[in-house]
Amino acid sequence: KNSLIVYKNGEYISADRITWKGKDEEITADGNILMEKKNQIRIRGQKAWLSPDWTNFKMKQSVTTELFGGEGIKL
Repeated sequence: KNSLIVYKNGEYISADRITWKGKDEEITADGNILMEKKNQIRIRGQKAWLSPDWTNFKMKQSVTTELFGGEGIKL
């Protein structure tokens, strides 16, 4: 499968398909999504929407979340 990855400030999202239409438009992701904020949180799901500045997001369909403490220690 062709996965795409977008990086911003140590954060990333990978998915089978990511759609971004411009700097002021919502980002959408479909299929096998992995979203991670380095050493803080990792979220997996099948459908996601992110604000253009990455401050807000929502994810649905088979969502799992992992939280990490300091130094990337899994909680």
